[in-house]
Amino acid sequence: MIALTGVTAKVVSSVYVIWVLLALPSVPMLSGVVQGGSGEEVVGSSGILSSFLLIATMSFSPLMAIFPGSRVVAWLLRHRRYFGVASFSYALVHVVFYFVGLEGLAALVDDLLAPTLLVGWAAFFIFLPMAATSNRVLTRAMGWKRWKMLQRMVYLSAVLVLAHWVMVEGSPGPFIFFGILGVLELVRVWRVLARRNTAKTHEA
Repeated sequence: MIALTGVTAKVVSSVYVIWVLLALPSVPMLSGVVQGGSGEEVVGSSGILSSFLLIATMSFSPLMAIFPGSRVVAWLLRHRRYFGVASFSYALVHVVFYFVGLEGLAALVDDLLAPTLLVGWAAFFIFLPMAATSNRVLTRAMGWKRWKMLQRMVYLSAVLVLAHWVMVEGSPGPFIFFGILGVLELVRVWRVLARRNTAKTHEA
C-alpha cells in the first residue's frame, strides 16, 4: 500500500470523515421515509447493515493476525470502535422503526412472545452496554480487564444476531457471511497456537 502523508493521511484518519462514510448508507435508507414511503424497508435494510458492520468489526482482529504487515487492516483495527458503534446505531434504527410500524400494544405483546423477536431482543440488549462503554472515559473507569470481558460478549451477540437473521429471512444465506467470520477466527486461533508451539520449541 502506498504510504499516506500530509493532508491525505489526516483526512483518511479524521473521525469526522469516518463517521460520514459510515453514515452514508443511511441517506438512501431514510430518504424514502422522508418522501412518504413505508418504514418496513428501513427495518430490513438497517438490520442487515447492522449485521454486516458487526461481522466486519469482528473480522479486523483475525485479519490482523493473518496479515500482520497490512497497513489497511492496521487502520481498520485502529478505528474498530467506530465500526462497532455504527453497527449498534443501525441496530437502534432497526428497533425504532420496528416500534413505529407496530399497530398497537397488542401487536407488541404478540411479537415479544415470538422466538424470532426474543432472540433479536437478547442480541440488542447484550449489544447495548458494549456500545455504551465504547468511549475512552468509561473504558478507563471500568478498567481494561472488566471492559475487555464485557466486549467479549460480542461473540454471544453475534450468535444471536445470526439466529435472528436466519429466522427472519427463512434462508441459509446469513450462514455464508457469519461462516466467513468463523473461518477467519479459526485461522487466527491456528496461527496463535502455531506461534506458541514455535516459541516453546525454541525455548527447549
